[in-house]
Amino acid sequence: RRGLVYFPEDGTVYFRPQRSYSALEPMVAGLSAEFDIASKLCANLPVNGWMVLGHNSRLGFAHPNCVVRNAFGDPYYYSLCPSNGLVREYAVTLAADFAEHYDVESLLLETPGFLTYAHGYHHEFAQVKPNPYLDMLLGLCFCDSCCAGTSASGIDAEGLKQAVASAIDSYLADDAELDHAAGMDRLGQANIRLPGLADYHRWRCAQVTSLVADIRSEVRREVGVRTIATCQRPHATAWLEGMDLPSLAQAGDGVECPLYQQDLTGLQADIDWLKAEIDCSQNSAILRPAWPDWKDEASFRVAYAATREAGFEHINFYNLGMLRPANRGWLQRLLTE
Repeated sequence: RRGLVYFPEDGTVYFRPQRSYSALEPMVAGLSAEFDIASKLCANLPVNGWMVLGHNSRLGFAHPNCVVRNAFGDPYYYSLCPSNGLVREYAVTLAADFAEHYDVESLLLETPGFLTYAHGYHHEFAQVKPNPYLDMLLGLCFCDSCCAGTSASGIDAEGLKQAVASAIDSYLADDAELDHAAGMDRLGQANIRLPGLADYHRWRCAQVTSLVADIRSEVRREVGVRTIATCQRPHATAWLEGMDLPSLAQAGDGVECPLYQQDLTGLQADIDWLKAEIDCSQNSAILRPAWPDWKDEASFRVAYAATREAGFEHINFYNLGMLRPANRGWLQRLLTE
């Protein structure tokens, strides 16, 4: 209650699992082991369970056969691969377990897809300027499950893996640094020039959509299931994580769109793209009423108004526990007027 900096236990859950798990098992956080706080919350409040699925370094280090691997075979321990059968079984069981044994209204699925390279671990270090092109190439997964699945779909996974590794080597050997805009241009060109890459992305999207559909079918019907649309900015690049938003919105009970933009122009552009892809009134959004997005109450109010104008009826705010009193005041005035 009195501290300022807190390190949570990595990769743990804040409820008490009761289902049987196979290779991948959730670890209960110490807080919940001592006191079943989830039961108390569900008994007193309408609760939305926040389920972080693939972003789990504890499980990744314990099960390196289940993590994303790049074109060179390097493991990304922070990212469980959603095409891996053990990972899929874990994700479905975890969501169904919580929904079955707690009086929860809905589940919000985070990272059911492929984390990008830039999303990363905790303390990356590189002396090459990041850009969307390099991030995409480094983020592609060529683990055994992905290679087997894509090959079965008629994609030359081994050939693409070699082509991606060659493209990375070529870029790193060049003296030129790409800025964000140039990286986006090169990214689009890569989907045309690298044989099979566009099909590979489509296959990844199908894997993530089917995982969400599996979770929805296993979770009891009374509990809503929504998916955080992306960790990318803007939403138009969600496909880099294997996230096909229209399909995901249909696979569950909708998507939740984190409108994390730092100016009103960027926010409106993101909203306009979303309106063309999904029915915003059937989905939800998240705003951050503080830094790094909004520096004053007036601009935050305009952002909120634009989100409502787009049709989003349900809007969440991130993250109440880390806001200054002044920013909580923005929310209090907005939601009580």
